[in-house]
Amino acid sequence: MQISSLVTGGSGFIGSHLVDALVHRGDRVVVVDWVEPTADRRNSKAEYILCDIRDRKLEHIVANAAPNIVFHLAAHIDDRASVLDPIMNAEHNELGSINVFASAFAAKVQSIVFASSCAVYGMPESVPVSEFARCRPRTPYGISKFAAETYLDSYALCDDIHTVSLRFANVYGPRQYGNTEAGAIAIFTEKLLRGESPFLNGDGSTTRDYVFVHDVVAALIAASASAVSGVYNVGTGREIPTKALYEMIAGEIATDIRPTPRPEVKDAVMRMSLDITAIREAMFWRPTVELEEGIRETIAWYRKFLA
Repeated sequence: MQISSLVTGGSGFIGSHLVDALVHRGDRVVVVDWVEPTADRRNSKAEYILCDIRDRKLEHIVANAAPNIVFHLAAHIDDRASVLDPIMNAEHNELGSINVFASAFAAKVQSIVFASSCAVYGMPESVPVSEFARCRPRTPYGISKFAAETYLDSYALCDDIHTVSLRFANVYGPRQYGNTEAGAIAIFTEKLLRGESPFLNGDGSTTRDYVFVHDVVAALIAASASAVSGVYNVGTGREIPTKALYEMIAGEIATDIRPTPRPEVKDAVMRMSLDITAIREAMFWRPTVELEEGIRETIAWYRKFLA
């Protein structure tokens, strides 16, 4: 029997890779997004429906699609912008998520997998951070992701529906454009390949956990197929300072361009890496792409993208 999957945010960076993987395994895939995918993010075998996840017509779309699984990836993801406009962020990430979950619940889907974020933890007391750590998000974006997780838990309590929230570390890889949806790897890579000097916030000592997009897609699919519900970290457990990351990328590109210090911009979270013991034991998932390999693949894609 063919699996039917619905992906919100399927025109985006992570979503487009997920759509490709689902189509490859033989799923019937419906994408719901408020923008058309760019050529490199469109899969000819998927169906694309333009719809804002806040729109009430979403319930009708999900009912007609009759998916077995809903992957909810659509979100406003600009952390800094969420501080400037928290109401807008909440409308997308909280009200929009409630609409997705309610629509999926009404359509009696078997499974909902939600793309959450390590931003829910805020400033951790120690790293790597496990799912048992206290969540104290420091930005509206982190707050909205934590709120959406809580709403999803409430639906799981109401009926026999399988739900998983995956707290992503910093995801990177091909198709991640160097704009508001991008993290440091995409921004550094695009700037350096253009011969420009990227900004380096503070002294570059801020650390993050970088996980390759193909590993994230594998985690999403593993979560949808698992028998367990709950919250799971998706990362590598490797903590990389931003300055060291820059040197890795500059070395791979073979450029001597130095970053431009931006001391006036501080990161809300100074250190982050994720303990992935739980997902490894529950779903037999682990990252397979080392950071150095992933950076090389990302740079190779960017060379073609910018050509």
